[in-house]
Amino acid sequence: MTGWFLKLIGVGEGLSSNVERIDWGWTRPAWLLLLVPAVAAGYYIVRRHAQNLPHVARLPRYTLNGCRIVVLLLLVVVLAGPIARLEETVTHKPMVAVVLDISQSMGLAAGPFGGDEMSAVAAAAGLVEAAESADGAAPVDAQVRKTLNQISRVELAKTVLGADERALMAALDERFDVRQFTAAGQLRAQGVMEAAEETGDADGARAPGGSTTALGDAIDQVIDESAGESLAGIVLLSDGRSNSGADALAVIERRGGRGSDGQPLAPVWAVPVGGRERGADIAVVDVVAPAEVAVDDTGSLVATIESYGFDGRSINVKLMKGAEAIDETPLTLLDGRRQRVELRFGPTAADRGDQLLSVEVETAAEELVGQNNRQVVSVRVDDESLRVLYLEGAPRWDFRFLDHALRRDGGLDVTMVVEAQLQAAGEPGTSGEGGDGNAGGDGGSAEPVSLPVRAKLPEDAGGFAEYDAVIVGDVSPALLPRRYVEQLVRAVEEEGVGLIVHAGSMHMPHAFGDGDDALQQILPVRLESRGVQAAMGADANNMDEAGDGGEGSGPVASIAMIGGGGLTAPAYAPFRMSVTAAGATHPALRLYDSASKNRRLWSRMPLFYWAAAAATSPAAGAEILAEFETPDGARPLIAERRVGRGRGMFIGTDSTYLWRRNIGTHLFYRFWGQAIRHVGGRSVQGDDKSWLNIYPGRVEPGEDVSIELFAVSEEGKPLGSKRLKMQVQQGEMVKAISLSPADEPGLYRGRWQSEEPGQFRFSYSDARGQVLAGAVVVGHAGLEFIRPDIDRDALGRLAEASGGGLIELHELAGLPGRLSGGPSTVTNKLEDELWDNWLTLVILIGLYCTDVGVRRVLGLS
Repeated sequence: MTGWFLKLIGVGEGLSSNVERIDWGWTRPAWLLLLVPAVAAGYYIVRRHAQNLPHVARLPRYTLNGCRIVVLLLLVVVLAGPIARLEETVTHKPMVAVVLDISQSMGLAAGPFGGDEMSAVAAAAGLVEAAESADGAAPVDAQVRKTLNQISRVELAKTVLGADERALMAALDERFDVRQFTAAGQLRAQGVMEAAEETGDADGARAPGGSTTALGDAIDQVIDESAGESLAGIVLLSDGRSNSGADALAVIERRGGRGSDGQPLAPVWAVPVGGRERGADIAVVDVVAPAEVAVDDTGSLVATIESYGFDGRSINVKLMKGAEAIDETPLTLLDGRRQRVELRFGPTAADRGDQLLSVEVETAAEELVGQNNRQVVSVRVDDESLRVLYLEGAPRWDFRFLDHALRRDGGLDVTMVVEAQLQAAGEPGTSGEGGDGNAGGDGGSAEPVSLPVRAKLPEDAGGFAEYDAVIVGDVSPALLPRRYVEQLVRAVEEEGVGLIVHAGSMHMPHAFGDGDDALQQILPVRLESRGVQAAMGADANNMDEAGDGGEGSGPVASIAMIGGGGLTAPAYAPFRMSVTAAGATHPALRLYDSASKNRRLWSRMPLFYWAAAAATSPAAGAEILAEFETPDGARPLIAERRVGRGRGMFIGTDSTYLWRRNIGTHLFYRFWGQAIRHVGGRSVQGDDKSWLNIYPGRVEPGEDVSIELFAVSEEGKPLGSKRLKMQVQQGEMVKAISLSPADEPGLYRGRWQSEEPGQFRFSYSDARGQVLAGAVVVGHAGLEFIRPDIDRDALGRLAEASGGGLIELHELAGLPGRLSGGPSTVTNKLEDELWDNWLTLVILIGLYCTDVGVRRVLGLS
C-alpha cells in the first residue's frame, strides 16, 4: 500500500514496482526546531480569532484556525525536506537472439544427407527415437529418408526447434532474455515458429518470400536491438548464402570485438540448415555483357558456368533472344570448377533499342534446382557510332588497357592523339619545351601551338563539336594550350559535347591554371590550390620526420605531393575507393543489373596510391559517384556535372587498370564504354527544351532509381521552381513524386524506389505541353538460387570471427551449455523528496481556497 501511494505521488519513478525496502528521513532535520515557535504561533492564531471573531460560529472559526496552523506546519515540514529512501533488487539477463533465415533459398530441399548425418538429424527432428540412431543398428527407414531429403530448409529448422522447443527454450529462458527474429532482406521481430510461408516458383515449391538474403544487415540490426544490454549470442539458422546488404564479416569487424572482460561482444552461433552433401546442379552464376552494341557489330557475352555431379558431361550453352537461339557453344563440365564460355551477339537494324538476352543451359533431370540454369541481361543496340577524341600524354598503364578497350568497341569511332609520340618525332621546334606550365600562356608562342597543329586538333568549338565525346588524359598545356581549352569548353557548354577528364600525376589537371582556368571551371570537382597542396605535402613530411606513421590517425595517416600535383598515400595506408549511393545506380558504374551485386563488386576494388587533389567539397551541381578517405575527410574520386548542354566527368585516379584484377577485363571495358556513352549521349538534350533521364531501367525491389529532369518554361527558359512533381504509374495506380532543384537552373533530381515488382511508367508534362516519359522494370534478380548448396565455410568464418562457433542442427540441444554468461543481480537505490509533488500543491491550494471561501461566506475582510 505504501509503495502504491508513493508511486501515485511520483516518488521513486526511476525504479520498478518491486520496491523491497523504504526508509524515511530528513535532508535538513535542524529545521524541525521551528515546530516550537510554530506551536506558539498556532496558539496565538487561536486566541486572536477568539477575541476578534466572537460572533462567528465555532465550526467556521475552527476551520480558519486549522487552515493557518496547517500551512505553518507544512512550511516547517517542507523546510526540513522529508525524503524516502527506496531500495529494490533487479535481475538482468543477457540477450540471446534466435534468427531464422526465411529467404527463398531456405525453401529449397534440405537434402541430400549422408547416412550418419541423416540419423542424427532425423532424431533431432523427432522423426525417429534417439536411441535408434545412436549406435546405427536401426537405420532410418525409406519414408523418413524421403521426408528429410525433400523437406524445405526452413521447415526442417522449425521442425527441429519444435521437437525440442520446450526443453531448449526453457533452458535458455532460465539464463537469458530470448528474442526471436526472422530475416531475409530485412529483420523482423517474429517468433521463428510463426514464420509464414508463401507459394514460391512455378514448380509449386513452398518457399519463403524473401528474394534476397542480407545476413550482415540482420546481425547489425540485432546488435542495435541489444543496445544497453549484454548480448550473449546470436543464434543464426541459415544456409549461409548472403547476397545483399552489408558484408556480415565487415559488420562483425566493425561492431564486434571483445569487451573489457575478454568476452566477445556479439558472438554468432551459426547453425547450417541442410545436408553436408552437395546436390547435383548446373548453374549460370554470372553473365558479363556489353552495355551497348552497334548495329552490324559483334558483341561478346562471357558466361560463367559452375556445376557439380556432372563431371565429364557435355552440354550446350545457348544465347537466347526470346525463343530464338542466336548462338550456342558446347561445354564439357568439370565438377566444382568455374568455366567461362564466350557467346556472340550480332544485332541488325531490326534490333535497335533495348534487347533482353538470356544465357541458358538445359535443366538435367538429376538437378535439385532448375531456377539457376538461366540468366537474363539487357543490351542496348544503337545504329550510330559515337565519335570520340582521345588525348593522352604518354602510354601510361591506364592508356594501354583503355586503348585496347576502345579499339575493341565497334560502337565507338575513336581518334587518338598521344603527346609523347608527337614529341618523339623530334622535329625542330615541336618538342613542346619552354612552355610556362600555365595552360600555354596566351597561345602566342610557336612552341606550345606546334603540337596541337601537328596533331590536327580542332581549332574552334565547331571542330570539337564533330565529336560526341572528348577524353582528356594526362596531357600537358603544350598539347592543349589555353585557346584550345577555351574552345573545348565552349563545345561542351554550347554544343553538348561530352567531356571526360582522366587525371594523371604529371599534368592533368593541376598544370592547367589555379582555379581561373576554363578547364577547371567546368570540372565537377574543386581542386586544392597549389599553395594548399604544398602545405599538405609539408605537413606530411613533418609527420613522417616525427615518426608519426602508425595507426590511429585516421583512414590515411599522411599524404604527400607527387610529380608536382595530386596526393599520394604512404605505402602502409593506401587509398580505398568507396562508391556512393548515387554511384551505385549511375549508368557508368552499373556493371550488373543487380544493385546489391554491383555494390559488392565495387567494394572489392584494389587499393591505390595516387589521386588528384580534389577538394572535399565538390563544384556546384556536381554528383559524387565515388570517393576516397583522407585525414581531411572524403574527397571525390569520380564525379560528374552537367555544364550547359553537355556533361563533364572527372576520374581522379590513374589506376583504373588495376580494376581488371577484381572485375575482369570485360567489366573494365564495360565501365569505360558506359562512361563514354553517358557523357556523349546528347541527342535529346539541350538548354531550350525539356528532357528526362531515368536510370537504371531495371532494378530489384527496394533499390533506388535516379531521376534527372531538365524543364523549361513556355519561352524556352530554364524553370526556377523550388520543386517539381511528376507521375509514376503502374496499371491503374498513379502517384506523384517530387523532384528537388539542382544547383543548375532548370535541372531537377530525385530518387524513387518500389518494394513491389512490376513495370512502372514515369511522365512529366512541361509548360509547352510536351510529355516526357520513361519506364522502369522492377523485378527479382534470382540471386537466391544461383548457388543452392549450403555455404558452411561462410558460416564458419562468420562464427569464428565473432567469437562464437558452428553448431550442427542436431546439436542444438547443447546450445545453452556453450553460451557464456547468465543472470546478474543489481541492487538499485533511490533517494527521493516527498514534498516536491502534486499532492503538496493540491493541499496548499485547498487550504487557501478553504480560508478565502469561509471568509467570503461570513463577510469577513
